[in-house]
Amino acid sequence: MSSQQLLLGTAPADSGTDIYPDDNFKMLDYKGTGASGKQVSNGITFSDGGMVMIKNWEGSEDTYIIDTVRGANKYIRTGDTAAESTDSSLLESFNSDGITVGNSTRTNTNNERHLAYCFRKRAKFFDIVTYSGSGSGQSIAHSLGCVPGMIWVKNLTSNAEWGIYHRGLNNGSNPHDYRIRFPGFTQESAQDYWNDTAPTSTHFSVGADVETGQSGNNYVAYLFAHAESAFGENENKHISYCGYYTGQGSSPAELKCNFEPQFLIINRVTGGTSYHYVLDNQRGMTNDTQNDPWFGLNDTSNSSGYNFGYFDHESFWITPNNADINHSGSRYIFYAVRAQDGITSPAIPKAGTDVFDVSMGNNASGHPQHKTNWKPSLVVTRNPTATENWNLWYRGLSTAHSGQQLKLNLTSTMSGNSSYVPLSHEGFMENESNVQNDWFFSWRESSGFHRRIYKGTGGVQNVYHNLGGTPEMIWVKSTSDSNREWIVYHKDMHSNPWDYYMKLNSNDTPIGNGSVWQGQVPSSGYFKLGSENDVNKSGDWYVAFLFSSVSGISKIGGYTGASGGGATVNCGFQPRFVFIKSIDSSSNRQWVFLDTTRGWGSGQDKYITLGSAGATDQHYDYDFGAPTSTGFTMPNHQWVGYDGEDYIYYAHA
Repeated sequence: MSSQQLLLGTAPADSGTDIYPDDNFKMLDYKGTGASGKQVSNGITFSDGGMVMIKNWEGSEDTYIIDTVRGANKYIRTGDTAAESTDSSLLESFNSDGITVGNSTRTNTNNERHLAYCFRKRAKFFDIVTYSGSGSGQSIAHSLGCVPGMIWVKNLTSNAEWGIYHRGLNNGSNPHDYRIRFPGFTQESAQDYWNDTAPTSTHFSVGADVETGQSGNNYVAYLFAHAESAFGENENKHISYCGYYTGQGSSPAELKCNFEPQFLIINRVTGGTSYHYVLDNQRGMTNDTQNDPWFGLNDTSNSSGYNFGYFDHESFWITPNNADINHSGSRYIFYAVRAQDGITSPAIPKAGTDVFDVSMGNNASGHPQHKTNWKPSLVVTRNPTATENWNLWYRGLSTAHSGQQLKLNLTSTMSGNSSYVPLSHEGFMENESNVQNDWFFSWRESSGFHRRIYKGTGGVQNVYHNLGGTPEMIWVKSTSDSNREWIVYHKDMHSNPWDYYMKLNSNDTPIGNGSVWQGQVPSSGYFKLGSENDVNKSGDWYVAFLFSSVSGISKIGGYTGASGGGATVNCGFQPRFVFIKSIDSSSNRQWVFLDTTRGWGSGQDKYITLGSAGATDQHYDYDFGAPTSTGFTMPNHQWVGYDGEDYIYYAHA
């Protein structure tokens, strides 16, 4: 299919089915082959039009911008003043489910990683406009459907810098009288780029400068919306934000956008110059003391030399004492796109496979080797045929693309392992053949699962989340202290579970301690922590994984073992995965994993246990019954169903 076949109109798509972040913005992660016709699929539809920014993040290349209005063979670069150029080998077509790249080393270098940032034309998110300069002030119509928060303009005919409008210029006061530029390392300055006229919901204005309106020159303008409430389940959330902040020097600076971002552009506009920094959670927008991967729109740079900061449920916090991003008194502007979460995801997935996956290691080529057809946020893996630890990695864990991981059965902090490489937009990949016997359990960010990163305070604190419901099970682990346990909350581990906790890295039954959860049940907006070091040591970094029941998809609950026919549990669906633990005070039972992919229901069921801290377990054959269309029945076995013994579980369709 040619690009021309897909250039359908100029107006952004209307609201309706495209109300979630991933409907309108995608980061397509792919490994180059050097050959033409490489499809990067399962991403985002360009049937309504859009723009793609392609960056090689392992080599030294410019950021290439191609859009559906000008055509797939036309490109411009953010790190160059050059006019529009033609090259059909960069991008061959925009597709209904992604893009097809050609054999150019700029966009498809063999064996190197690339990212395609895809912006869909959509009212109240993004628009593209082309126009001809008049040599005098003129008004240009657009179809963004709201007042633009940011505008990028590039001269297509002549060599010229990009002209940038942002609502935060001049501290938000008459920003239309100011501009910044790239590729130059420039501060904001007063300039008649915008004809001294504020943009409206239907038009923006340009002057006569070569950057925005010189007579006889053609231009393209990219328009970005700011905080427009047209998204989410009730279409009352926003998924993009054009903000500004003042540097705090020795204190963190807050980029508040009322969501957790997955994509950020940050630029210093007063008090000195800096890159137009680009951060994203695909490469590892981190939250600890590690170096964060970034690149600059200004040139061909790729680097990981900074600790930019961390995010919470509504902000990105800039690290202190970094002049480029947090110089005291300097002003900065930013653009953010919301990460998918339980609030702006479909409330109920169509099937369990939309949000959870079980797969086995392989030696297949390509990327990803494990294709989930969605972006994983958590992967847990274990080799059941050998004595081995449980490995866990998640989106946002340090430089995730280098294989940083935690051990689910140990108290250890992050460690590197080259066997595992990043989570892509459609799965994940193995780097070595020695994981071919491993089993992988993957979760997608959704209304049934959410991960939250936070910093300990040493005192009572509320950890806010975007699960989209009330957490019924929580796993918490320090990523900076090797003496900290994996702490578990489960709604059925006691009659008042907020006064108890359990440990994933131990066979212990519930332990009474009201200061872990501060004696308070979690809510749909936050969970409360006390001063316990395992969950809230001052200055330490933690990750929390939050799980909840979703009708027809997942179920969290408890049951009592029985003799004879065993204990029957009604989940409301046929499970393909279950996680079980005895909570009986007189027992010391294992945490048990069962799944239908490995053979639960065969009569010779293969199970895996977490074991005690530092211990590992091989799999064995045993008859644990079989899942039914509505749930499961567990036999009279000590780990899953002893007569009269109480158990907790987490099941997934």
